[in-house]
Amino acid sequence: MTMSKVIRVRNKKLLPDLSKEGELTKDIVLSTKEKHGCPTGSRLFSHHTLASVRKISFFHPFFLPNDSLDLTLTTTYNQSTELFADKEDLHLQPETIGCETWRRIRNTVDKPSPDQIFTVSNMLRYLNKVQIVTDTYML
Repeated sequence: MTMSKVIRVRNKKLLPDLSKEGELTKDIVLSTKEKHGCPTGSRLFSHHTLASVRKISFFHPFFLPNDSLDLTLTTTYNQSTELFADKEDLHLQPETIGCETWRRIRNTVDKPSPDQIFTVSNMLRYLNKVQIVTDTYML
């Protein structure tokens, strides 16, 4: 498990991004598309949380744990490397310590890190590294 290289930013939209967790077979009915400048009841009806979208009947998750064994097998605890682990280590899931998984804990969207964004300066830095490596290889 590796730490995620994406930056997670608060989702300011009405619907959470659950594209890694599952798919919606129908569109969710929203009474408004805006968060501001609309009646309170309409805004509350249209705003969904992670739990409310997961409970909708036409949301079909990709991965579901069948029982407690599935949850235990996905923990971060490794008995071959850890000796005398604490009780909470046996149930600690990877997403709670910052590893990227298919589950989403908070209503956030993924934003690529500045290193992953394709810019001229990043491209020149990469080409310069490639040039240095090829020059040393030629010697």
